[in-house]
Amino acid sequence: MGAAQRGWLVAVLALAAAQRSILAAPPRNEDVAIYVLSTAKDAWVNSTYTEELHWIRQRAMPALRTWGRGFSVVYFVVEAAFAQTAGGRACDAVAENVLRCPRLGGASFLLANCTAEYRGSGPCCKCDAGLAHAARGSASWAAFADDDVYFDVAALGAALAPLSPAEPLVAVPDFSRRRPPFKASKACLRGMKHSFWAQPAILSRGALDRALPAFDAGGVEAECALFDVSHEGGLGVLLWSLGVEPVGMREPDSFIRDARRVPGLVLSNPPPPPNRTKRNVFFTRKPLAAMNFRPIAIHRAGRGKAGYPTFFEIEAAIAAADARNALPNMALARRTDPAWLRPPPTGPYAPFAPGDCNPDSGRVSHES
Repeated sequence: MGAAQRGWLVAVLALAAAQRSILAAPPRNEDVAIYVLSTAKDAWVNSTYTEELHWIRQRAMPALRTWGRGFSVVYFVVEAAFAQTAGGRACDAVAENVLRCPRLGGASFLLANCTAEYRGSGPCCKCDAGLAHAARGSASWAAFADDDVYFDVAALGAALAPLSPAEPLVAVPDFSRRRPPFKASKACLRGMKHSFWAQPAILSRGALDRALPAFDAGGVEAECALFDVSHEGGLGVLLWSLGVEPVGMREPDSFIRDARRVPGLVLSNPPPPPNRTKRNVFFTRKPLAAMNFRPIAIHRAGRGKAGYPTFFEIEAAIAAADARNALPNMALARRTDPAWLRPPPTGPYAPFAPGDCNPDSGRVSHES
């Protein structure tokens, strides 16, 4: 057996071990409800074959079989048109706008009156719908995330434990981006620098209660349109404008923004060897030297592309690192001087526009 064949066999065996869940499943977290941005669209797999419900089958179902097992409440937020597809008609209506689908791994889908595009209005609308649904639920915390995010139930539970869900808080990646994904005045940038990238975002019960009128009014979608961003920017602006305090998932210990950086991955679909004679060189993130803490969240997982790990491969890598040397959990970063934090609004909800950052707008007086 050649080296390439041996490497392939090792990868397949590691993947099979993770899929069989040879390690005992952790206790299910009942305090955090997870809402995952998804879509019921089909996709071309190659030039001749279209896979029905591609994103659900390739991302939602593997997520549910790995990290999703650790949470009691996981919803995949899809456009309402899903109910009229063949897959949707095979599901059971268990609540208003909620389908549970035995043929799709038992996944629960929240139907939203939104469009199906990848960026822009559709995801922003689904963010409003998901978090409005969470605000009417009973969970102490609710997360909204893309479908390529991997959550670690143990790390997330430990990070949230010291915090009071009654306070208006949101856990977001800490300094994972150096600049906001939009243009705004310096007054806006100073205030939003800790919360503008709200993906994934884990909101406390206090934050959900405060933001419910905004979610019902389509607040995330409104901010997306005003600042010309998708849901991660729109949600960040909205929560900041409502005076919700961001607490940070520090990168890379608590948040790994590129799953290709996870140490110890054994890939079943490795990247091609670099060919620097070509103009477009295949880019691979340099893996981290070690995993020093259990990461709360890992982005860009399960993308189905060469070089990107599956959810099962990430689960196996974390389990292997923890078996070698028990991984500690890392606390969320809370600011000691929140002078930049906006006070909560006193009147009815109104969208926050870029012009409201100006000193004469009366809405950001202490930031100007």
